[in-house]
Amino acid sequence: MKNIVQSLNVIGSTGSGHSNLINGKWSGWGRLVVMTFVLMLGTASSIFAVTKTSTGSGNWNTAGTWSPSGVPANGDAVIIATGHNVTLNVNTTNLLSITINAGGTLSTTGAFTVNATTITVDGTTPMLAREILR
Repeated sequence: MKNIVQSLNVIGSTGSGHSNLINGKWSGWGRLVVMTFVLMLGTASSIFAVTKTSTGSGNWNTAGTWSPSGVPANGDAVIIATGHNVTLNVNTTNLLSITINAGGTLSTTGAFTVNATTITVDGTTPMLAREILR
């Protein structure tokens, strides 16, 4: 925390050797810088959300199953491509959407939960609707 405060003191400097700290409180541009920094930290997961498309058949939690490489994270849109069978072997994070293209399959190794704002199934899933939509 000390390093963050020191960094903010540098950022909040007016360039003339004066700080934007008045009686220990941020004022003017310094306050704006701090508020912007806090907002950026709070929205970091949505800033980095991407579309993850399956690269072949494999387990959900295997980075190589997805392009770009990496397990789908909060806010991501997920596409299971034609001809791919992705096995859900963990609970998902809070995803933006999951699309199973025609010829694609989402299967499971047990009772796991899919959390997504939108689920589109043009392919197949052997899971019952109650298992998918929790």
